[in-house]
Amino acid sequence: MDDFEMAVMLCLDPTARPDLRVRALEMCSHVSQSTDGWRFCMQKLVNGREDLDGVSSETTLRFEVQFWCLQVVVDAIVRSEVPGDREVIWRGLLSWICREVCEVESRWAGNGNSLASGRGLRKGPHVLPPTYIKNKAAEAITLLISKAYPDEIPAAFSKDVFGLLLLDGNRSAAGKDMYFRVMRSVDDLVTSREAPLRSSSKEGATRATAIRDAMRDDCVGTMIAHWARFLGSHEFVAETFDLIRRYIEWIDISLVVNEHFVPCIYEAIGYTVKNGSILESMRDNVSSGASALSAILAKRMDVSSKIDMMGSLQVHEVLSRLARQPPSPIDLASVRERDLGYISPFAEAASLVNRIASEALECLKLSHDSRAVSILEVALPVIMMYIENTDPDSDEGVSPESVRSITAYVNICKDYPSVVNSNVLRNVLSVLADDASTRLPRAAKDLDESRGSVRHGLLLLFQNIARIVPPLVLEFTKRFLAAELVANPSDPSRQELGLQFLMKLLEVCPENQEIQELIGVTLLDPPRGMDLEVSSVNTIQGYQMIQANIAYFQLASRSFRILMNDSRLLQAVLGVYFDHRGLSNPHSEEIRSNACHTLLKLVRSTRYVIATAYLENTVQALRLLLPRGPAAESHVDRTAALQLFEILGLILGCCSANPSCISHSSGIVGPVTEGILSASRNGKHNEALWFVAIAIVLSKGFGRITTSPGSTPTDSPLSTPPSIAEGIPLCVEVRLLWRACTEAVIEYYGVFGEVESECRTESLVFFHRMIDTLEDDVIPYLDSTLFQMTKIAVGPSELGEVILLADQLACKVHAKCFGLMNRIFLPLARRVFEFTTEGKTALSEEVREVAELRKRYFNFLFVLLSSDLSNVLVSEENRSFLADVVTTVCAGLNGHGFDSRLAAAIMKLCLQILTKLVQVLSSDATFEKVVSLIAEQAGVSCVSCLMSSPAFPSKDSFDTPLAISIFAEEVALQRLLAAICGNAFLDYLTNAMLPRLGLQPNSIAEYRAALIHGDAASFQRYFRSLVQAMRYP
Repeated sequence: MDDFEMAVMLCLDPTARPDLRVRALEMCSHVSQSTDGWRFCMQKLVNGREDLDGVSSETTLRFEVQFWCLQVVVDAIVRSEVPGDREVIWRGLLSWICREVCEVESRWAGNGNSLASGRGLRKGPHVLPPTYIKNKAAEAITLLISKAYPDEIPAAFSKDVFGLLLLDGNRSAAGKDMYFRVMRSVDDLVTSREAPLRSSSKEGATRATAIRDAMRDDCVGTMIAHWARFLGSHEFVAETFDLIRRYIEWIDISLVVNEHFVPCIYEAIGYTVKNGSILESMRDNVSSGASALSAILAKRMDVSSKIDMMGSLQVHEVLSRLARQPPSPIDLASVRERDLGYISPFAEAASLVNRIASEALECLKLSHDSRAVSILEVALPVIMMYIENTDPDSDEGVSPESVRSITAYVNICKDYPSVVNSNVLRNVLSVLADDASTRLPRAAKDLDESRGSVRHGLLLLFQNIARIVPPLVLEFTKRFLAAELVANPSDPSRQELGLQFLMKLLEVCPENQEIQELIGVTLLDPPRGMDLEVSSVNTIQGYQMIQANIAYFQLASRSFRILMNDSRLLQAVLGVYFDHRGLSNPHSEEIRSNACHTLLKLVRSTRYVIATAYLENTVQALRLLLPRGPAAESHVDRTAALQLFEILGLILGCCSANPSCISHSSGIVGPVTEGILSASRNGKHNEALWFVAIAIVLSKGFGRITTSPGSTPTDSPLSTPPSIAEGIPLCVEVRLLWRACTEAVIEYYGVFGEVESECRTESLVFFHRMIDTLEDDVIPYLDSTLFQMTKIAVGPSELGEVILLADQLACKVHAKCFGLMNRIFLPLARRVFEFTTEGKTALSEEVREVAELRKRYFNFLFVLLSSDLSNVLVSEENRSFLADVVTTVCAGLNGHGFDSRLAAAIMKLCLQILTKLVQVLSSDATFEKVVSLIAEQAGVSCVSCLMSSPAFPSKDSFDTPLAISIFAEEVALQRLLAAICGNAFLDYLTNAMLPRLGLQPNSIAEYRAALIHGDAASFQRYFRSLVQAMRYP
């Protein structure tokens, strides 16, 4: 090896000596990045390594070095814009390909080629380059074609690439192989419709069109003749079919759909038009032949031409042949076909059947042609056959295509009832059930594999069929479930599927009485597959039994309307939840966690029924499952335990005046309160945090109910009592429990709040819950706590959460919290002003957090002005801060600091705040200066902000509903200020502000007149069109 070859090999060897490898990397980097590096690499490819000792020896570069040099050349082709360079590379590459790949003396050697040494063929044995070298060479040739054909290299195909086919003798096969590689690469990178999408060049689509047009004029006819010759001599058949598949999308279809090509395709897929014998040489080309025919059928054309072509291609006979003698699902494609990316004859034959069906369906959508219906009637049963024969463990991907074809047919049935074929749909349902049951995951690791997505598609197909013919699907489901009830041994995968079928039926026809009765029968008599034995936990059947249990609980949680009307059924379902098949299952954490999750969903809808009829049994069953402490061993994990506490809270909270509920609440909330206090006083933060989390989820059910639950049927025998539906306050005993718990959380916050972020976060959530639970009783507890939270909040995000808490309190109790709001407003506002985005332009996380804080501050101001708390802003304690409030809100009008999605909403909110503030202040003469300040600053902002706000990134953005509402608020504010401030506001607006924006005197006069005398709607339209024209002239 010479020095260069040694350097490349060292670069590719991670185990080489570090010092040598560093020097090698530097050398290679210099070559690859230098302007003429490609020229050096081309010389190395064409001339080989240097003959260091002067003795004739093997001079061909190592394959690794050849590949490296080719990559440098490829990079140079992409970068180069010099035509002369491209011609040099073109001739050098062809010279090298002919000698090294095809082992023939190149006609390009010498002949003005500065890179060619004129060296002839070596006399000794020659090892042809491996596939990756040939593919990289084909890529380089293709890139040159994409850059230089037809302008710089007009004979690229007709003489040079096609010249590879003129070689004879032993070199013939190598030349033809290289020809096919180049033509495949040209399709991949240049001429296919997908090629421009893969290209980083903006001109990719334009160049692809130009090259296709040039090829049509220059060489397509010759290319087709080559293909016919290959098929006629039965050589390179798979490669030829593959090129037909690739190029048919843009060449004239009549060049291929003729007597030279179609019979060869039929031979390949095992069907002869004239009943002749199938040639042995064609038997190994089923995959490529089927794929070529599929591509021909996919050719775009009008409906009539497509149906005519399908008739001329005799697709009925093709389907019949593929149905009588389908390829074996276990056979692989031939070696040649596998090299081209084909998987198996069965997969490609199934794709062909699906293509025939999908094209017929497309024709049926556009033209209700009886010939398309006829093709479809033949194709659908064949698709079913292929689905039945597909191995669910295979990677062939047959079923997804088949499912799409059947789904397309079903969708057409919605619009064309006349094409509904009940026998076909029954067949579909039968095959669907068999296939979907085998695709149930066999272990957790299977969940993300393709079988899951296929199964999802099959279930969606079942649902779509149910929408079209509900009676047929209901009858099928009945038979399916009945068969599984008597099956021995039971099959958990099919039982799980039956439950999935019921869920789909319930979703499609929730009011169907027959479906409700069938679900009730199934829930009352759970599948035997739910009884999980210890010995089967880690088996395939065990995993599928787990999925059957989960499906049962999912069905139960979705059937809450049925359960609320049948007390016996609800009791039976709750029994399944609490026994060994659900929450008490000793073997499967997955079953227990899913039972918890679905029971929570069920209880949210049926809590009143459970509290009325099954309170004692349910509460006792739940308490047996709860952990007795944060460190105690439990049957359920932490998440499931919190869900159980939430379930308890939901049940107990809806009947809190019931003496039994009070007793149970005391027995649960009391220990939680004691746990918080004990852990806080002993410095055990994690333990205290666990009890606070329990208190949060428990309290969700005790919030004051203001609306009746819409999910409760009014005619149910277990309907919600009117008093509960109307919303009654908590009884005194329960309120005392939660007040004590609130005191405990305040003590916990005092101990850990300054040092533990989780403490601050969870305490805020708890106080949110208490505002809903205790309402105005929570005010004394928040009086001191809000100040502490404001003081120690870390960063804009935490402070924003504190403002949100104050916001919720104001919305909930209104004027009752005036004293607290009056005292907390100034500390909160001052802390807000500590955070700024001034000087920060990048949209960092900090900038986003400050923007969110400002939004919440504006919301808080709006709530104060809208909920009988406007006097907070004008009280003796806060009035000195009013000017800062006005300045901040007027600054918010321009929307700067917010992304375009928020800017418009913030602008509207700030306008509403200013309008309400003016209405409040105008009634008190002492605030005349503040009103003047609003008039001056809002006068500037009302017009100028619209000229620069990110809320209006385009001219069309002025016409959105939100933009129109912003202008309505703008007009309302301007008219209000004109009414209150009179000429002072109008003179400033028309003499100072509008001229500064470039408005001419006549437009200013028109603006003033429209503002004073015009109606609001007319002025709003005029104002919006004016600003739109000024911003986007």
